[in-house]
Amino acid sequence: MKHHPSAPSSRHVGKLSRRRFIQSTAAVGSQMLMPKASRADGSNLEAYTSATSVPIGGTLVIYARDPQATGGATTDYPLTIVRMGDPDVAMLSTSVTLGNQVVPFDASSNGCRWAPSWQISIPNTWPSGLYWASISAGPNACNVPFVVRAVRSTPGVKVLVQIPVTTVHAYNNYGGKSLYDYNSTGGRASQVSFDRPFSEPFNSSFDGWEASFVRWLAKNGVVADFCTSVDLHADSGLLAPYQLVLSAGHDEYWTQAMRDHLDAHVAGGGNAAIFGGNTCWWQARFEDGGGVAHRALVCYKSASDDPIADPKLKTVNWHDLVPPNPENTTTGLSFFKGAGWSNPLPRPDTPFVVQRPEHWVFAGTGLTQGASFAGSFVGYETDAADFVTGADGRFYPTGLDGSPASLRILAQADATQWDADAHELGLPGELSGHAAIGIFSRGGASGTVFNGGVTDWAYGLNAELAGQPPTPISAITRNVIQRLSSRWAESADVRQFHAANAGRPDNCYYTTGTQGPAGMGLDGIAFRAYLAPASGTVPIYRYRARLAGPTGQRYRYSSNSRLDPLGLLWILESAPAFHAYRASRSDVVPVHEFYALDGLLFSFRYATGAAPAGWLSSGVAFYAPGY
Repeated sequence: MKHHPSAPSSRHVGKLSRRRFIQSTAAVGSQMLMPKASRADGSNLEAYTSATSVPIGGTLVIYARDPQATGGATTDYPLTIVRMGDPDVAMLSTSVTLGNQVVPFDASSNGCRWAPSWQISIPNTWPSGLYWASISAGPNACNVPFVVRAVRSTPGVKVLVQIPVTTVHAYNNYGGKSLYDYNSTGGRASQVSFDRPFSEPFNSSFDGWEASFVRWLAKNGVVADFCTSVDLHADSGLLAPYQLVLSAGHDEYWTQAMRDHLDAHVAGGGNAAIFGGNTCWWQARFEDGGGVAHRALVCYKSASDDPIADPKLKTVNWHDLVPPNPENTTTGLSFFKGAGWSNPLPRPDTPFVVQRPEHWVFAGTGLTQGASFAGSFVGYETDAADFVTGADGRFYPTGLDGSPASLRILAQADATQWDADAHELGLPGELSGHAAIGIFSRGGASGTVFNGGVTDWAYGLNAELAGQPPTPISAITRNVIQRLSSRWAESADVRQFHAANAGRPDNCYYTTGTQGPAGMGLDGIAFRAYLAPASGTVPIYRYRARLAGPTGQRYRYSSNSRLDPLGLLWILESAPAFHAYRASRSDVVPVHEFYALDGLLFSFRYATGAAPAGWLSSGVAFYAPGY
């Protein structure tokens, strides 16, 4: 988050105001059940934890003080540990004895260094999740969040939720400084400590995005493990047990290790879904604090000020590195092409416009080509991609800004008038651009990345939480999680391809019949294809069977075709277009050329629905869900 002056090109300055304006339509049913702590301004209790997350069975320490205590006086306060869900669950009730503790002059950068107030060994019966410790007695209160994470992974759980603790700590100005000038005394800091309380209440610190998203997951029966940004950075093996990694809200500050670990997960066949905006905008790094690893967040926001020698690790926007390393190569979309509205609400209603209604992401929404939706939730910061308009009127990525050429822009909102709208209202200038919903896969064995492109995405889930009719945001979120948490497995139970020829010999129709096997998530067409010419190029998407097999066994493609230098297209050497076979088998099954729907030149597709007129089907075919 940052303030955007009138010049649309400025995306690097500090935010003028920290206010969190939420439209009334977005705030419906937010179900903020945790006690509301007052601002930590010297008149209330203050606390922080020894770590942003703690493994089941591990020990968490709480450091707290009562600023009203004088001398050696102490007071006993009730302490409750709550797990966020639907509903929230109180896991433990006890008490803690608090006195006053000194706030060091350098608390912002080097932490408070207080004496421990209370600690707990996390019981083995506590599930992974987002928790908070509430210390409260009348007007004296504070709430401090933490994550309980699984030691390895919860058996059977394939979804991991990352809580973006780096962002909230970047804006925390307890002790006088944050990473932003607007709320810092004497200029912003280049390093902020995790060993200090939040300067704002729990609700404001986490903006409600995480609360809405986590409660929606619980309401919809999505069982997930949880981690934080620090865990993603520190543990290269963290993602291995999971099929889908989720992030929601405002996940702005990433380290190179965080990106490397997510990229490796996706390259190996894992999936990721981002239900947020302004994602991965700044490169940051962690430093030790008080002898403990990863307890300080560093971001100079200036290559010349950052003393680190390696130019690739300078703490600046990823686009500004030398050479550039755009974050949208990882996420698909970027704030570089997005928009922002930091002024008071109402924000201009700026709906997404559907580009590809046939995509499985929109299943059950009822949305059609050109339909508008979610105007209340487009903002306050948005991500998009550089694009061109094709002959079919749909948007395609140029690939010039770092967004993958394989990105499908599923919907897009036009916020190019936000700056003019702000000036017309007599308000400071805003950042103009677009907001996109996108999805991409790099083909072969790699997984899929979905990006919702707006920070306020989770507010679109609140209607469902309040018992009102779900918005299309709910349906899309449900589709993405259901589809991408399922492993399109490596090498199991693939049977002979059956073609059903129509009247012409150059048409072949590969099908699952009228209904795929139980749990496939497919019915109707698996994909359409026709005989290949002797030469040409074909976009290739991943082929996987639903049932899991031994890791490392993949479907491969024969020497009858070769990949282009970018690894995106198959170049046809001779007919048939390419072959596919199971890695554990020696027999080779010919497969004919195919094109995906919305290709630049052709419109064959992986899809559900009825076969084209004149097509027949029989037998079992290859299961190819596309992405």
